[in-house]
Amino acid sequence: PAGSDIKVQKAFEEIKKDFDDKLHVDRDKAIRIAEQIASTGSYVREQFVVAAGVKKGPTGGNFTPKTEAQQVLFDTIDNNDITFAVGPAGTGKTHVAMIKAVQMLKTNQVSKILMARPAQEAGEKLGHLPGDMKEKLDPYMRPLYDELDKAYGPGAYKKMIDSGKIELCPVGMMRGRTFADFFIILDEAQNCNRMMIKMAL
Repeated sequence: PAGSDIKVQKAFEEIKKDFDDKLHVDRDKAIRIAEQIASTGSYVREQFVVAAGVKKGPTGGNFTPKTEAQQVLFDTIDNNDITFAVGPAGTGKTHVAMIKAVQMLKTNQVSKILMARPAQEAGEKLGHLPGDMKEKLDPYMRPLYDELDKAYGPGAYKKMIDSGKIELCPVGMMRGRTFADFFIILDEAQNCNRMMIKMAL
């Protein structure tokens, strides 16, 4: 078709931009870029969908975004009470939220960080896990521990958890609680059902 060679060239240029910016490009992303250019003639760089809220105070600490979208997400969290972040896996949604949460905790803008995640397997059934509540939840919360390691240093966050400054819980266990002055991160929200999302909001 007329113009198809131009679209192919545009797709290669967009993929090269990501390589030049040292962004991760896998097969799925390359296909996504090609399909978007084929259908619209252009490619919209990775973006986050954000919700409006009530303006808050100034940003604290330093943050170096890897992408423009990460900076948009960071600023939006800073200026709104509720923010929704939507984007492909690995684009730093949880990481940016964690960095902002830690900054706000360190500057006493919030009193606690609550990290909630649906306790759900990714397709396979793990069966009944041994141990107490924390040991049962650890496999599901591991990605959040990894983000805390990045924010505080390996293992340093454990004191914050022991002191109650950081709390991790499955989404279902948020029911009936009141959270005052918390920074709440609801991770992997796409695995929540409608009632869980409604309860969290």
